[in-house]
Amino acid sequence: MRKLVIKYCTHIAVFTGKLIETIETKAKTVKELITELNEKYPGFRELFFINGKFNVRTMIYIKKKEAFTLPVIDQMTMLKDFDEVIFI
Repeated sequence: MRKLVIKYCTHIAVFTGKLIETIETKAKTVKELITELNEKYPGFRELFFINGKFNVRTMIYIKKKEAFTLPVIDQMTMLKDFDEVIFI
């Protein structure tokens, strides 16, 4: 299990009703994380993917421990313990 800090910004925070949460997940990739969050927040996946591709109106960033915050450009980006995932 990985422990992640999830931050929700703008309309994503309104959708989830949260600004931040810490979760434990089995997800190894961003795609798996979104699938898991979609179970918790039905419709979440559709905010970020249209026909299996990233929605250009939303963004996902990952802040790795002791590293810069980088945009996610690949659904298969690997997640590590204590990553901070930001959904905008």
